[in-house]
Amino acid sequence: MVNKKILVGGLVVIILILAVALIKSNKKIGPAEVDPAIPDGAGQNGSLIKDGPAIPDGGNEIKNKIKKEEVQEKIIISLPYAPSQPTSSIVPMGETIFHPKPQNPEGHPGIDFQWNLGKPIDIIACINGEIISAMKTPSHNKWDVTIETGNYAIAYHELETIDSKIIQGGKVSLGQRIGEPGKFNGNHYNMHWELRLGTERICPLNYFTPDAKARIEKGWADTNWPELKRNAPDICSGDYKDKND
Repeated sequence: MVNKKILVGGLVVIILILAVALIKSNKKIGPAEVDPAIPDGAGQNGSLIKDGPAIPDGGNEIKNKIKKEEVQEKIIISLPYAPSQPTSSIVPMGETIFHPKPQNPEGHPGIDFQWNLGKPIDIIACINGEIISAMKTPSHNKWDVTIETGNYAIAYHELETIDSKIIQGGKVSLGQRIGEPGKFNGNHYNMHWELRLGTERICPLNYFTPDAKARIEKGWADTNWPELKRNAPDICSGDYKDKND
């Protein structure tokens, strides 16, 4: 009888121990508890979470703006033509006489530099960069060249000729000759020029060196074209006024 009591008592103890162990294994970690297996600052996937303020609604816009600012500083560009060959006239950004809306949503998307010198003009690289395109376009049978530097691109359109070194994938250096502006109507030469940030065309004035900016502003001041100046009073007019970045 004594042995049976001891045996039953032993079984009861074993059952109680197993029951306690089972309860502990099924216990969930509450909000005030910390699982010792997970390091401090770790997320659900084990990646560490950096301390910092939460990003409010619109956080993606804030992050994109920060990323944009970190990618590249504002570039500085020189004249896209030889300083010894000043322009005879300029057609500004945003004019709608030759580029009416809505066919052209923002008006003229660049600056036209024009010469009536009766001789070819030297078009030059205004910054170091990579040539991402250099092709003769069937629309006007002229050459279009685009140079990229970081997030910025500079387009030289309507060129009559380009130098043999100006090929897609090649490099250009500041001051290197690119070619000559397109020849139209006898001795009239024209180059359409643009500055882009990503896919956006922007006003280039605040990107030029002080000397280059002064020369271009003088070229616009010397442009004798009353109708054009009434339509677009500034080098960057209309939708492009103050569109710097």
